Amino acid sequence: MKSLHWILECLVLVGVLMSVGCGVSVKPGERGLRWYPLSEGLTNEPLQNGFYWRAFWNDIYVYSVQWGSFTEEVDALSSDDLQVNVKSAIIIRPIPEEIYFLAQEVGPDWYSKVVRPEFLAAVRSMVSGYAMVSVPEKSTEIAHKVHGVLEEKLKGRHLEIQSIALADIDWPKVVLEAIERKQAKEQEKEQKEFELIIAIRDAEIARRRAKGEGDSLMIRAEGEA
Repeated sequence: MKSLHWILECLVLVGVLMSVGCGVSVKPGERGLRWYPLSEGLTNEPLQNGFYWRAFWNDIYVYSVQWGSFTEEVDALSSDDLQVNVKSAIIIRPIPEEIYFLAQEVGPDWYSKVVRPEFLAAVRSMVSGYAMVSVPEKSTEIAHKVHGVLEEKLKGRHLEIQSIALADIDWPKVVLEAIERKQAKEQEKEQKEFELIIAIRDAEIARRRAKGEGDSLMIRAEGEA
C-alpha cells in the first residue's frame, strides 16, 4: 500500500508540473519561435512581444530584431602595399518576418558565423584599391562600396544592413615615422629652393646696382671729357 501511495504522489506531482509548466517573455524588438522537441519541432510562426506559457519539456527561442551595431578592427593593405588599421562599424539586424529561416539555416550566432567573415573580407578588398594616404579622405566612398559588396554577399541570408562606416584610421608607427621623414625632407627641399630664389634675386639686384654705378661713372667721365 505504501508503495502504491508513493506512486500516486509522484503521478500527482508530475501532473502538477505538466499543467503549470513555465513561461517565456518576448520583449518589444524581439521575436520568439516555439520549439516542440517531442512533436513538430520548430514552429515557423514568429511570436510577437508578450508572455507565453510552455510545458517544461518545450522551449521558446528568442531573437532580437532590433538594429545592432558591431565594430571590428580591420588590418588591411593599401594599393601601395602599406598596412592600414581601420575601425569599421556595421549596423545590421535579422529580418523580423524571416526569423524562422534564419534559425533553421544559421542559428542565434548569425553575426559571427555569416556576417563577420564577409564584413572583414569586404573592407580589406575595398581598402586595397586605394593608396594609404588617401584612405582617410576616401573613407565614406570606401564604406559605400563595402555596403554594396556586403549586401550582395548576404542576399538570401535573412539579414538587412542599415549602414556601414569607417573611422579611426591608423597607420603603423614605422609608416608614420616614414611619413614624418618624407615631410621633413620636403620641407628642407622647399627651404633650400626658397633660399636659392632669394640668393638669385639678391645677386640680380647687386648686378643691376653695379651696372648702374658703372654707367654713372661712364657718363660722368664723358661729361668731364
